[in-house]
Order: sequence, then structure tokens, then C-alpha cells
Amino acid sequence: MAGPFESAAWLVAVPFSAMFTTVLSGLFDKVELELGLQHYAEMPWFPLFNIMPLNTVINLGYIGLGLFWCGFANTALEQGMFKGRDCLLFYIFNIMASCYGCVQLLRILSHHVVWAVLDQWCTLPFFAFVLVWSLHLIYGWSSSRAFLILMTSIMSYGITLFSPIGFEITLGIHMLCAIAGGILAYKKYPATDSLSTLYQALLSCSGFVFLKLFDHRLVHVSSVFKFISGHFLSKICDIYQIHLVNNFFLDLTLEKAAINSVEEKSNFLRRNEEIQRQDSDILLDTPRRRRDT
Repeated sequence: MAGPFESAAWLVAVPFSAMFTTVLSGLFDKVELELGLQHYAEMPWFPLFNIMPLNTVINLGYIGLGLFWCGFANTALEQGMFKGRDCLLFYIFNIMASCYGCVQLLRILSHHVVWAVLDQWCTLPFFAFVLVWSLHLIYGWSSSRAFLILMTSIMSYGITLFSPIGFEITLGIHMLCAIAGGILAYKKYPATDSLSTLYQALLSCSGFVFLKLFDHRLVHVSSVFKFISGHFLSKICDIYQIHLVNNFFLDLTLEKAAINSVEEKSNFLRRNEEIQRQDSDILLDTPRRRRDT
């Protein structure tokens, strides 16, 4: 039987392969995309290669962070901190993060339409999974609910075929749904310091959006941004945001486990008291029956 990591890898690989095949078919070749160095403020100053070094290297951060949290989840499972389902969700989210980093790295190196489309497309289920995770904590696991949310998310990229700002529209909706899910999950399990983590994640998300949008405009503020660009800084915000999301769900997962443990202990004591009371009633009733006979 496959373990949580193998299951998570398959659950990520299958939809990603379907998305990759769809992109190769040319269906999204007409989508509004930013291709070429002219769309980035950073100068390609790396010797011998016509690449933007910081915007290239930063994508390794996604891969490294994803691997780190996968390792953490494995250790937590071995030590009994996580149950199988919780570990599976951490694995899925962080395998997605590592894959996302690979896609962005290939996009920045090749400026090819395939990787540009996948860069946009992979962002959507990444945010949708935050909603899936939140609803799991609130209501418990539902495979059909998770499938419906993620399939709707993947299919929503089709809006880009009908509007030049289709991606921005659907991404905004995904962000709002992820934020709403996080807030509802926090209300269900208000773990210590998790509200601060949620605020930091929202701030990082805002920084990611702002710095990416104002990448070229920041160059007019200072020439430093030709080398340390807004796009590069936005990726730092994005990576930190992913780290904070992991921390947030870690706190809530442990809080839920603690509450469930207390409830299970309370239920056990209550059942034990009822059994003792029934035994006591039987013992008291036995002499009474003997006298009656």
C-alpha cells in the first residue's frame, strides 16, 4: 500500500500531466502572456549568459521550501504529531510548491509559451488547495468536495480564452476564497499565534501583488531596482507566504488534535462514570431482590 508521500506525489502528478498535455496541444497559445526580457525590470547582467540572475535563482527557493516542509511532515508523521490525512495534505501542498518553482524556473530561462501558461495555470489550484485544506479542518475530509473545488479551479483557467484579463479575474477570486477559508478555519480552531501568522501571510500576499505590478515603475524610483527588481522581491514575498501558510495550518492542525484529544478523554471519563454508576446500581439492587424473594 502506498504511503502518504507516494499518494501525494500521484495526486499532484496526474492533474499536472493533464494540464501539461493540454498546454502542449496549443489550446492556450493565444492567451495574454508576458514573454521576453522586456517584461522584467531586472537587467540580464549575468556574465556569459543572457539571463536575469536573481529572478532565476529565486525560483530555487520554492523547491527548497517545498522539500523542507515535506521533510518536516515526514518527521511529524514518524513522531506521531500528524495523522495520515494531515501529513498527506502537507505533502500535496509542498510538492505543488516545488513543482511551481520548477515551472517558474523553466519559464524565466526559456520565455516559452508552454511554461508561461503553466506558470499562470498552476497558481490557481495552489490557492484552491488552501480552501480545501481549510474546509477539511472545519468539516472533516471529503474527497468529493476536494475534487469538485480543485476541478473547478483547474477549469476556471478557461476564462483566459475569452478575456485578456481572464487570469487576473480568476486569480483574484481564488485569493479571496483562500483568505475566506483561512479565516473560517481560524475561527474554528483559534490556535495561539496563528492569527499573527495569518496577518503576516496576508501582508506577504499584498507585497507579492504590489511588487510584481510595480516592477518597472520602481526603476524610476531608484536604479537599484534594475538589479534587485520588484519582481524578484515579489518572489521573496511569495515564498515567505507559502512558509507562513504551512505554519498557519500546522498550528491549526495541532490545535484541532489537542481539542479532539481533550474531547476523547472527556468522553472516555463520561462513559467510565456511566459504567461505574450502572455497576453500582446493580450491586445495590441485588440485595433488594434477595429480600423480596
